[in-house]
Amino acid sequence: MHFDHNFLVASAWDLLEQRGLNGLSADSLSQLSGIPLTDVLGLCPTPVSILLLLWNDIEEKAATQPAHNLSVHDYLFESLMNHLDQALSHKVAINRVLDELLLSPCWVVDLKPQALKWSRSVLMNANADLGGLLGEIKPFVFGVFCLYVLKVWGADQTLDHSETMAKLDLGLRKLEEWQSWCW
Repeated sequence: MHFDHNFLVASAWDLLEQRGLNGLSADSLSQLSGIPLTDVLGLCPTPVSILLLLWNDIEEKAATQPAHNLSVHDYLFESLMNHLDQALSHKVAINRVLDELLLSPCWVVDLKPQALKWSRSVLMNANADLGGLLGEIKPFVFGVFCLYVLKVWGADQTLDHSETMAKLDLGLRKLEEWQSWCW
């Protein structure tokens, strides 16, 4: 494969913003980017893999080191804000995805394993207790909470995202109260 990976990612963001979830395809991405279809298919053959390519781009740029001296709350706050900062230039596309996911249960089913894997990883890096039955539930609860935070962020019109930060902080405190005996 001899193409600019960053250009492919940028083209995929443009495609998502223009056409939404149902417009994601390797063929459409190839046409928009000018990258040969065989190269696109080699990297992301399915619509879900295109969406995961975009998520991985944000994830790589927002990488937060495991919490050594931070509380679970502080690590999760920092990690989520890092992700939102990296996603800022793609806010229109992300808002479109969130709106379309409400009407696309198949996408939710396809993305659930990756979302739970990511949630578990972030919680592990935050040194959250993931043992026992509650430990199995926490990645799911955290994933749903992250969707809520994305919706708040998507609607936040403040320049400094103070609304998002306030709701994120409050939400994390509520999660701590709910799980104070096991978080």
